[in-house]
Amino acid sequence: MFQAILACAAMLAGVAPAFAATPTLLWGDDFNQPDGTGPDQTKWVYDVGEGLWGNGELEDYSNSRANSYVISDPDALDGKALVIAALKDPIYGTITSARLQTATKFQTTYGHIEARLKTTSSQGMWPAFWMLGSDIYTGVNWPDCGEIDILETIDASTILYGTLHGPGYSVGAQSTLPGSANYSQAYHVFAVDWEPNQIQWSVDGKVYQTVVPTGGGAGVSTIPAGDQWVFNNSPFFILINLAVGGTWPGNPDSTTVYPALYTIDYVHVYGIPPTVPTGGTASAAGSNVVNLSWTAPSDLKGFTLTGYQVTRALDSGFTQAVDKISVGPSASFADATVSGGVTYYYAVAAVSTGGVSDPSAAFSVSTPEPLPAIIVPPGGQVLNSGSTLVLTTISAPGITYQWSFIPQGSTVAQVLSDTPLDAASDIVSGSNGPQLVIANATSASAGTYTVTAQYSDGSNATSAPALVSVTQSPNPGFLVNISSRAFVGTGANILIGGFYIGGTTSRSVLVQALGPALANEGVPGVLQHPSLAIYNSAGTAIYSDNGWGSGRVLLDAAAAAYAAPVLEPDSGDSEVLLTLPPGGYTAEVSGADGGTGVALCAIYQLP
Repeated sequence: MFQAILACAAMLAGVAPAFAATPTLLWGDDFNQPDGTGPDQTKWVYDVGEGLWGNGELEDYSNSRANSYVISDPDALDGKALVIAALKDPIYGTITSARLQTATKFQTTYGHIEARLKTTSSQGMWPAFWMLGSDIYTGVNWPDCGEIDILETIDASTILYGTLHGPGYSVGAQSTLPGSANYSQAYHVFAVDWEPNQIQWSVDGKVYQTVVPTGGGAGVSTIPAGDQWVFNNSPFFILINLAVGGTWPGNPDSTTVYPALYTIDYVHVYGIPPTVPTGGTASAAGSNVVNLSWTAPSDLKGFTLTGYQVTRALDSGFTQAVDKISVGPSASFADATVSGGVTYYYAVAAVSTGGVSDPSAAFSVSTPEPLPAIIVPPGGQVLNSGSTLVLTTISAPGITYQWSFIPQGSTVAQVLSDTPLDAASDIVSGSNGPQLVIANATSASAGTYTVTAQYSDGSNATSAPALVSVTQSPNPGFLVNISSRAFVGTGANILIGGFYIGGTTSRSVLVQALGPALANEGVPGVLQHPSLAIYNSAGTAIYSDNGWGSGRVLLDAAAAAYAAPVLEPDSGDSEVLLTLPPGGYTAEVSGADGGTGVALCAIYQLP
């Protein structure tokens, strides 16, 4: 039952996340207008007239403020309520009341329909909260249109009646309060949960009747065999009224008290959330992607599935690093925002027009340690002799590194070690760290470089090879291109590209931090707003920006340097054109505004 969703969710076996089903509020009125005003005319219309309502009723339904008005009420949840008053004219003896309905303002098919209200308690009074099939206005007569009576009481108001009327039948049940208390003495919540082939009545969250078309069991009623169930796929509207007299309650007598007041705190209509997705599984497709799948909910309760909410955390109790990811209606999802060497816990909730379901049972996966990726462009690195080569890989605590090298024209790998500064050969440093530096490159520096990462759990992984070519040039240190791509975030999770300007003259260098531009290359999960900072060898920041540096002229400079990826002029990419003296520099890319995702750092010396 709807009212028990929140209370019971924490008791569901196998459900770890501490959150529960949430219904969608489809329509409602809390009657919180100023005192003395009438009902909201955008939500309600009046039925008016005398002798039109059958049952031998005596009242004349009116739209007068004397018969329906908003009051302040400390017992109402928001301190405001609507009163429907039955009045008797002291001279003429005529009786007036009010009947409100939503036929031209709101209709619903299925849902949880509830009102919090106090009835009257006097001979001849007949307060009601009910629904009618909207096709009554298109020529379908009552009861063929269908009627759902959520609340009816009469006279002393000690018995609650919930009834279903259809073509040729009426099925109903009663409910009483403990000690036969009177429903007019305090507010109570009256509701039905209406879904395909089932309607369930409750008062204060306690179910007292369930009706289905066929196949009822213990505590479940059915309509007569062979009769038509007219409550599927058909819109209904809401009515609230206070009838007086008639064949059921009988007419008022000398004990009847006027005015008779019927008080409504609120009327709410909610969707009903779907059932829980089941069978959740997760598998790692590498260190940065987890493939998830699950079984769709078995019952949408008459509403339309719109998608799923995937909840991810770093613990089974879903308290650490909790992320909620909204995905489409497919019962699978590739999570490309994970890191290698981490155990992730997932739960999936179904989202429909009726609300969000309870979460599925938790399921988990451990991603493999990430492969070390050397930061070089896909086509390799070409250096002029005398330049400095800087290669960078992932950096994380607990990882040790070893760089290796196969000289050009050879097939034998050499394990690199740092070279003393006075050695005649290339000066090598960082051969056991995340950044390899070879100063004063010569033809002997040409070949392929790899790095092996040794992880804290004893496993290791070797990068793909990076090809480096060295050309002879009278202009040593001519930097052609350095670029790298990695998952970037905030804090220590940044991308660092090192570069060195050789020679004796300053060089024009174009530095880019690209995220949105990568989307054109089919890269998923890109960083939407990369931030770019450039530091000299002394660690002093010489540039910092979250945008396009020196203006749109940089697009022309970029076009002269390379052809792809296609830039996004109005995106959050960052770019700057600087003239730098010889020396070492670093370009650092991080996520502006706390963002995370895949980014590319590209560094070009321009002609």
